[in-house]
Amino acid sequence: MSIDVPEEIEKEWSQYEKLRNSGLRKQANKALLTTIAKIKSNQNPSINEFLLSLCEKGLDQDPQQRIQHPLYVQCILPLLLSGLERKSAREISFIVRSSGYGKEIYDAIGDISHRELLNIALESEPKNIDIINQLVSDYVYELYFGAHHLPEVLIVELDYAQGIIKECAEFILKNQNCVREDIVEEHKYYSNLYQDYADWKNKSHGIDFSSWCNLNRKSYSWIAAVFYD
Repeated sequence: MSIDVPEEIEKEWSQYEKLRNSGLRKQANKALLTTIAKIKSNQNPSINEFLLSLCEKGLDQDPQQRIQHPLYVQCILPLLLSGLERKSAREISFIVRSSGYGKEIYDAIGDISHRELLNIALESEPKNIDIINQLVSDYVYELYFGAHHLPEVLIVELDYAQGIIKECAEFILKNQNCVREDIVEEHKYYSNLYQDYADWKNKSHGIDFSSWCNLNRKSYSWIAAVFYD
């Protein structure tokens, strides 16, 4: 995705990118600080849109596109926090995606979970497809985290996990035309996994969960595909 650079900072940004792409880190960092100063002295809609466009491109895991820390903290984060105050879904989405800046976000807004933030966004934009999918992904990630030490141990209370599964399923049903199929399939996977764990817990008869799954021909990544007639 190509980003249009506002003319107010075009010269400074071009110099920064040239130095960065050349691997001249010290010179690039100095040029970035010059660019940041120019941005902070020229707050206007075109620069704000440029900064938000950087989030679209730079809040993924590609090291080449990663937003530099000083630029994020001094220019982008204040913009995102302003959007949070307005309950703007776009800015809230970027806050949730800012996984590499957790400390700075915590310092700014405290201990607010991603789910709470996404629900705030849905208050203003109930049909925002990106937010809806981010919220379902957040539910699914919690289910993944609770189960990621299986088959040895479940690290979340089973009743709590089943409550999350139910809450997520209701949300998916409510927004079934918006939720990506791959996320729905992940939810089904963990729904089945936790149900199987509950069944094993009630009917294990002295065998471990992995053996129970194998015996009952359950297909999970850590189950050997060896069945006996």
